[in-house]
Amino acid sequence: MGVMRHLAGAMATVLCVSAPAAFAASPLFHVRDSGADLTVASTAGPSGTPGVGGEAALNLDVAGLSTQIKGDAHATRRSTALAGQNGTRSADVQLDSRWHRGIVGLDLKAERKLDVDQHDGPSAQALYVAHSEQQNDSTHASATVTVQPLTDLSLAAKARNTSTTTVQNETFVGQTGTTSRVESASTMESFMATWKPLPQLTAEADATLAEGTLRLQNSSLAQLRWQAAEPRLSLTLTPFSGARLMLALDRRVTPVSPSDLAAWHAATGDLDSGLKPNTAQEFRVALDDHAGPLALHAAVSTEALQSTTVLAAGPGGQIPRSISGGSRQTADLAVALSMAPLGLSGAELSSHAAFRHSQIHDPVTGRNRALSGEIPEQASVKLTDSLPGSPLSFGLDGAFGTETHYYQVAQDTAIMTAPSAGAFIKYSPGSFALTLSVNGLGGGTEQQTAFYQGSRAGELAAISHNRLSSTTIGLSFSKALED
Repeated sequence: MGVMRHLAGAMATVLCVSAPAAFAASPLFHVRDSGADLTVASTAGPSGTPGVGGEAALNLDVAGLSTQIKGDAHATRRSTALAGQNGTRSADVQLDSRWHRGIVGLDLKAERKLDVDQHDGPSAQALYVAHSEQQNDSTHASATVTVQPLTDLSLAAKARNTSTTTVQNETFVGQTGTTSRVESASTMESFMATWKPLPQLTAEADATLAEGTLRLQNSSLAQLRWQAAEPRLSLTLTPFSGARLMLALDRRVTPVSPSDLAAWHAATGDLDSGLKPNTAQEFRVALDDHAGPLALHAAVSTEALQSTTVLAAGPGGQIPRSISGGSRQTADLAVALSMAPLGLSGAELSSHAAFRHSQIHDPVTGRNRALSGEIPEQASVKLTDSLPGSPLSFGLDGAFGTETHYYQVAQDTAIMTAPSAGAFIKYSPGSFALTLSVNGLGGGTEQQTAFYQGSRAGELAAISHNRLSSTTIGLSFSKALED
């Protein structure tokens, strides 16, 4: 009862308290009473934006049942003469409950989240949108039961339900308002088994069965139903301390996006799009090792693409379409090296490189090409250091150039970035930190778009170029909140 009295009074206090922080919590109080642990804090809008909000967390531990309930609510409002008024509202409630007795365990999770973004154009300057509002309402709930009949064997079953509703309202000057609604729902059942036949070897197997619906409603209704099965097998070997080798085989499924369904329906007017979730079968090998001053991560994978969404010719020019076949290979390498053995106790050198190669059949040209938006090669290096006994730290970084292509039916857009360098210096004497950074030195981004007659299978019609500098100078200030 003591906790409930504190909670009622604290929530009343939160609603009228704001602090000049970037949505950072400022604790009001912390109390413990009869197995309960309650924390309440106030928050405020980012970067000085007028706003108010609060958050609370309640932890209960009674009769072997451990439960945490967290909730927060925020609201901001900003008004300018040219941009009009912009406001946001958000509320989030989470439940996490765990129970364990003997060989049986139960884990329950639930979350309800609501986000609202609202914009009102200035009365005198509003030429297009006078009012717009977008609401995202999502609910997640899951239950997991774990049974461990043997010390080296664990079995689990999980059920999860997810639903999301997005509503977009727009009112244009001199016109009536329009409303669009997107609803997605999915259910999932998973069955998992973990076996540890040797202290250094762990085998895992799980299978997930999922199904869902996607509904899009504007002036008419489009709906899509999907089903998927995702099996996964993995072996993890730890031959010695600090090293881990993993082999995994799994099937990945990504549901159809609302934007693809909307594009199909707008172009064809058909209720059944025929779009399929993106599906791939992947085999992956990963190695992690930490030996002395060196930390290493390396991974390679190969994928058989079973279904991929691309843009193909259709009514109105182009529509999303699902194609079958294709392959993709990736390799990642990350290395971090402490410079302490060289006498530089605060220095670290790190680097990362990624290589990707994919191939699908292009329905526009009839030839093979890479996936749209894929970056074939990326590499970066970073050196950081701090002066012993000083609040100063600094660093240098560099990135190699990249190139990627985005394919549409009648155009090919190439985004090319030049090699660049950057640097920072940070002063952190204790409760605050001040950082000055320069990024993108010597770099830049060039966008080149090739336009074709009819489609990319036709003659080249024109090429456009656009180049942007990527050099930025930043100054940031951060301050730790008092406990």
